Amino acid sequence: MTSHIKTAISDNTKWAWHQASAFEHAFDRHHHDRSAFDYASVAVPGIVVTGVRSDSATTDDVVVTASDVTGSTTSAALYQGSLQDLAAAPASQWHVLTPTFPGETVTSSTFYGPNTSRFDPSLGAGEVRAVGSYKYAEGLSGPTFDHGMIYKGPVNGLGGTWTQIDATSLVGPGNTLLNTIAHSTMGDLVVGNYDTGLSTGDAFIYDTATNDWTDLNPAHSLSVTAYGIWHNGTSTSTSYTIAGGYSDLNSRGADAGYLVDYDSSTHKLSHFKTFEFNNRPHGALISHFDGITGTAHGYNLTGDFVRGTSEGAFFAHVEREADGSFGEAHWSNIAFPGADVTSGNTVIDDTVLGVFTAGGETHSYVASAAEPEHGAPAKFEHGWDFWA
Repeated sequence: MTSHIKTAISDNTKWAWHQASAFEHAFDRHHHDRSAFDYASVAVPGIVVTGVRSDSATTDDVVVTASDVTGSTTSAALYQGSLQDLAAAPASQWHVLTPTFPGETVTSSTFYGPNTSRFDPSLGAGEVRAVGSYKYAEGLSGPTFDHGMIYKGPVNGLGGTWTQIDATSLVGPGNTLLNTIAHSTMGDLVVGNYDTGLSTGDAFIYDTATNDWTDLNPAHSLSVTAYGIWHNGTSTSTSYTIAGGYSDLNSRGADAGYLVDYDSSTHKLSHFKTFEFNNRPHGALISHFDGITGTAHGYNLTGDFVRGTSEGAFFAHVEREADGSFGEAHWSNIAFPGADVTSGNTVIDDTVLGVFTAGGETHSYVASAAEPEHGAPAKFEHGWDFWA
């Protein structure tokens, strides 16, 4: 995790990033400082937005995943409705769900990412798939550790099904699986993280159609995350793009974000590329991609950076080159007015959703972030069909 906000409010605090000194650099031609974002705070207290996916090809309807924090209890939550109306939506439009698993007493739960029937027709109209993690009192690794979960059904939870997914098959001899956290889903795939008794974080790809698990470490690094996935092309395509971050836990501050393509039929990775905030090597101690969405010519992304003693959120745009590789990123700052710290959790089209802290309190926000001049995003989350 790259943000102190997320460390404070999320179960997902296991993926440690090494912190060391880094040089400050001036913004270059790839950075666009935007001060005129249209920011709005989410009205319902305790809602921590985590993921978003379009729910219509013709309107701004979306499904949003979140945590509902009430007192000391954290519960998975879903919103289904207009993106424009999200910030002002009343509590009645947020559905708080409690996972149900036989023989397990669930003590907390969080959704991190949704998918909808717009991208997966097999879900059926109005149905969603949402992934995340939960804790339960009887857990073999202990009641404080996370287990991955998949929910499938309507946003109100009535008649839906719950599936536990743990990355047990990826754990080598002599190690014990502690946490599995599912971050994002699209098509047949789920991506996320797991860890063992070791101090590093590991990433996975889980295929819901075949029940196959794949260990993901495109940089062959000591620690890696997988936070976002985008399904390229139509619902039958096997082409995906995964976003996250990695670290060698060294003294050079070489913690970077990455994009990589994955073919679910061949299990091959391609076009791996690393990204550092503002395109300055070691200019930021941490650069991490948290969310990804497809545009007409590439991808929009959001995430967090740490530079010197400051930390914040960003909006980035990356286009495809003619040979299929990823181009350079074009960056914009995301900073909620008056906030102490802002974090970027998820993105749809040119809109970033995340959390901020102000006066010791944490709130969610929606920010309409104008895309950098390099290109304009396709509205309503158009996929990138060329490579299907």
